[in-house]
Amino acid sequence: MSLRPLSLLTLLLLVPLVACTTSRPRGDDDTADDDDSATADDDDTTDDDDTTGDDDTAGDDDTADDDDTTGDDDDTTSTVEPFIDVSYCLDWNTMTFTSPPNFVSTLDSANASLNDSPLLLNPTSVNIPAAEIFMLMTVAEGLNCLQDTSYTPYDLTDDQPGSFQSPHFSVGPQTIDLGNFVLHETQFEGDFSSDGTQITAGSLTARLEVTDYSMLLCSSGSWGTGFGSWSCSACPTSGVCVDLVGSGAVWTDNGQGPLTLAP
Repeated sequence: MSLRPLSLLTLLLLVPLVACTTSRPRGDDDTADDDDSATADDDDTTDDDDTTGDDDTAGDDDTADDDDTTGDDDDTTSTVEPFIDVSYCLDWNTMTFTSPPNFVSTLDSANASLNDSPLLLNPTSVNIPAAEIFMLMTVAEGLNCLQDTSYTPYDLTDDQPGSFQSPHFSVGPQTIDLGNFVLHETQFEGDFSSDGTQITAGSLTARLEVTDYSMLLCSSGSWGTGFGSWSCSACPTSGVCVDLVGSGAVWTDNGQGPLTLAP
């Protein structure tokens, strides 16, 4: 029996079937395509898990990224601020006092001079992320700016850290008893120079105790007889105080390093 000629419709249906069953060198699991090739998608040597890709030796967790010795947040180097462990000596002559009136000349008339007691500031540490600074203060020996070890340094940040927004700092308030005078609610501010050799634009605000001299220094009223011109009021604890306000001061590195803590 002879075969019947295939209809045109039958041929059209067989063509895609033959094409699907014919072996070809390219496909999902071949050597040059999707998952299993050497140069293509997921498992080759140049893609996600290879030696130069995502998590390899040159990618996310390699020696040049987050977990290396010079990278993001776990390296072994840090910046040390140049002002740490420096003792800065205050030049009283650079400070302009706006309160009380005629403060320096009044001291001069009493044969007293601030230069007899320069102050020293010693930043001990700084916390940059928290914008905090920690600082000691004491008295120097006259004009040589060397620490007077008969005084125990005051921790200006004992009650609370000072604030630091480079290059500006502010510490206090703190009560400071320097023997010859007592400063209540004392606060220091200033700007560190970039090389750490000076503090500029230094300011001092405090309540200066003048109890023993109030009758002479304070204006008429509760605190004086009218001989003086200072506006006085009660100190935070007891006694008579006057507002002390000075600005524009310069502090300079005395070259002696950090303060000695014990007298």
